[in-house]
Formats: sequence, structure tokens, C-alpha cells
Amino acid sequence: MIIIGLTGSMGTGKTTVSDFFKRKGIKVVDADDISRSLAKKGSPLLGVLEERFGPGVISNDGSLDRKKLASIVFANEGMLRELNAIMHPRIIDEIKGHIARLEAAGETIIVLDAPLLLETGLDELVDLVLLVTCDSKIQIDRIMARDGATHAEAEMRLAHQMSQEEKKKLADFILDNSGTLDELEASVDDFLESLEVGGN
Repeated sequence: MIIIGLTGSMGTGKTTVSDFFKRKGIKVVDADDISRSLAKKGSPLLGVLEERFGPGVISNDGSLDRKKLASIVFANEGMLRELNAIMHPRIIDEIKGHIARLEAAGETIIVLDAPLLLETGLDELVDLVLLVTCDSKIQIDRIMARDGATHAEAEMRLAHQMSQEEKKKLADFILDNSGTLDELEASVDDFLESLEVGGN
């Protein structure tokens, strides 16, 4: 079995690559999905988040207001560290459980999709790191379009992540997503073929 760590800064197209893997029948463990599941309505974790970051992070319907929480933690490095300290150990435990179940089911390739794979030490759980990158202007434009963020907000969010250049130094494979979707999918196919040729 081989575990691929899929990562990329926001706006690079990591989720699109993850979707390509799913379409090809490869099982994907999604760290963001696990995070959302842990903080779903009625979860005891919501009480922990409300106590630390204030009642404003809980919506009127009792669910987590992710935009409000993001506005708090991305404006304060200390708050972001605290959020990560609360969330990451729980997320890692869930990821390990998912991987163990897939391995027991006989999967030969598993993708761990995690935006903060390198920043949080999750790369220790994988056999190789696949990084999705793109031109920085395209990246900013995508964040603004996807999240309704201003240019300044997009830049502030990126400032809290490891830079693309730093991530490139730690990656085993790099997919450049500055072109078309067809080009990106062809790159994914080439990557998978390289694994087969390598005997994995």
C-alpha cells in the first residue's frame, strides 16, 4: 500500500486534483471533511471553540460560523495557533483511523488530502508528498472568486500558510495548475503512471 499526501496552498486547485483521484477510483481521506465532521452541529467540540473564541463563532442555528472563526484566527497568529492546537490532534486521530480501515479493506493506493500537510506534521503519515502549485496571481484571483474575499484578505490568508516555494522544497512530486483542467488531469495521469513504473 502507498499513501500519497496531497497538499497545496489555498487557491492552487488541490481539491480539483483530489476529485480527479476520486473519479479514478482511488480512496481519498479528506482532512477538511474530517475537520467539518468533528465540528458539526451538536458536537462537544463546538463548546470548546465557543469558550475559547467567543459566542460569535456559533451561528443562530447552533452550527459553527466558519467565516467568523476564520476572520478571528487569520487576524491573530496566536489565535490561529490555539485553534490548530485544539483541532489538529483530533483530526490526526481520525485520519489514522480512516487510513487503518482502508488498509484493512485492501486498498493499494490511498490519498490523504490535507491543505496543511507539511505545516502540521501530517506528512509523517504518508509515503510521498504531491504538491499542487499555480501562478501566484491566479491563486489570489481564485481565492477572491471562491470565498468572496478582497485582495487584501486573500493575501492575509496566504501569509499564514507556508509559501509555495517552501513547500516545493519538501515535495516529492509537483503538479503545476496554472493551465487548463485538461492539462491538470493529464499531469495527474502521468503521476499515477510514474507510480506504476516505479513498482509501487
